[in-house]
Amino acid sequence: SGCVIEPGVILMGVKIPDRRYVPVGSVVNTQEQADRMPEITEKYPLKDLNKGVVHVNTHLAKGYLAIKK
Repeated sequence: SGCVIEPGVILMGVKIPDRRYVPVGSVVNTQEQADRMPEITEKYPLKDLNKGVVHVNTHLAKGYLAIKK
């Protein structure tokens, strides 16, 4: 958890370690490559991306449920 998969990435049969990111356009097809992905640091601009996505999706779901009632 806590990993970021940037746009255009292809992952094939690998697990990205926690607190790592996969740079845009990467093709990762061995676990060794996956294990070498860069760590997410405070300087990484997308470090809070997952939190933002979950926040938006949660609010969208609540809105859809409210409309359905």
